[in-house]
Amino acid sequence: MLPPGGLSKAAAFATAYAGLLGTLPTPRGTIPSPVAPLPVTRPARRRTKRPASNRFVQGFSTLFGLSQAQAGLGSVLGPPSIGNVGGGISQALGGAGLALGMGMGGPGGVALGSTLFVLGKFGEALFRSVDIIKNWSRSLLDSNFQIGEFSGAMVAEKVRQRIRDIQRTQRVGEELAPSARRFGEAREAFMNEFGERIETGFFRGLNEFGANWFQGVGALLRELPEEKERIKKDFADLKKFAGDKPITMDIVEKWRENRRIQGLGRPQRFGQP
Repeated sequence: MLPPGGLSKAAAFATAYAGLLGTLPTPRGTIPSPVAPLPVTRPARRRTKRPASNRFVQGFSTLFGLSQAQAGLGSVLGPPSIGNVGGGISQALGGAGLALGMGMGGPGGVALGSTLFVLGKFGEALFRSVDIIKNWSRSLLDSNFQIGEFSGAMVAEKVRQRIRDIQRTQRVGEELAPSARRFGEAREAFMNEFGERIETGFFRGLNEFGANWFQGVGALLRELPEEKERIKKDFADLKKFAGDKPITMDIVEKWRENRRIQGLGRPQRFGQP
């Protein structure tokens, strides 16, 4: 006789023992235990989703980087100067780097984009400071000349500054003349070989497109019932105006001029209805 509760304890012991036998290696020539080991369940991995605020910041930063790149390219294509060209290139590279890094995503992409953007902004500020200092110093000098306009000493200093400017432009011109001549010759050769054909081909295609568009729209409008009725009335009025004479371009021009005068009407005199 088993004590109370002994049956359940015996069943639990038998189940645990059978599971242990199923996990032990089976000797050769013996029948393996039919009891399979208990399956091991692992908790499922949860995919972490980025918050909506992070996605918004990433998208906004990407668009901001692209706008900075576009602004930099626009500055490069503006009036040539150290600030516009050098600063524009730095701004464009920094904006493109920010857009690329934010588009990649992740901590590495954010760090890369932020670093490239900061470096681009530093280069932009460095290049544009050259033009700022140059323009500011020239404005200050012109202000001094204007303030002392009627001073003999200031007039003499203005003449000396003018001489220095002339001498500097002469030195700069001597240095830039060979490269300017090479650039002018290359540009002229390109324009003669390709520029004229590209320009004439572009405007020829634009003219053909405009002509076909106006012809097509005019043909569609002429098919309207109201337009057909108007053309019929105008033709009847033109035949009446020409009378027995054949309708020529001269008659058509006179008819149009007559209609224009009739459309203007006579000016009303004061006091008359």
